[in-house]
Amino acid sequence: MTGTDHAVLVLRLAAPLQSWGGPSRYNQRETRPQPTKSGILGLLAAAEGRDREASLTDLVGLQLGVRVDQPGTLLRDYHTYSDYRGVPLLSAKTNAKGQQTRTTPAKHTGVTRRFYLQDAVFVAALRGPKTLVQSLEEAVRNPVFPLCLGRRSCPPTGPVSLGLRTDSPLEEALENVPWQAGSHR
Repeated sequence: MTGTDHAVLVLRLAAPLQSWGGPSRYNQRETRPQPTKSGILGLLAAAEGRDREASLTDLVGLQLGVRVDQPGTLLRDYHTYSDYRGVPLLSAKTNAKGQQTRTTPAKHTGVTRRFYLQDAVFVAALRGPKTLVQSLEEAVRNPVFPLCLGRRSCPPTGPVSLGLRTDSPLEEALENVPWQAGSHR
């Protein structure tokens, strides 16, 4: 069912590094093997210039499909952090007043493990009301905030928008987009 009141926005999601959420706990930040709907909606919200606290209820109803042109490989980043003032880091414990306490013994450097997809290429298609999808496509072409693929440190390579499709369903739009990854020889 295509419907003249609906359109499909096709996006190319490619970058040296991407990170798409996942079940992260504490100092380990996972990534999913494919773009998540929440991550793509965040990209669209940034393109439109929405604040982090702004509602996304108008975007939640968009139908999403993702095609994997190049799955990429998993990369683990060993990341350290410290307080620039040289004071001990906060612990997970709280005192009687509910305030976080400093680490005991004093710990000045912390470690996180962050996971990324490297060299992945995806094609994502979002189907929804034509006027909404058209405005999203314009925003992606002229973003208010910089676009990123999951984390700020993951800017996309090349144009993100591959245009609108007004005469095809979501699956057909994904099938008809030319291959976006490089050729494998």
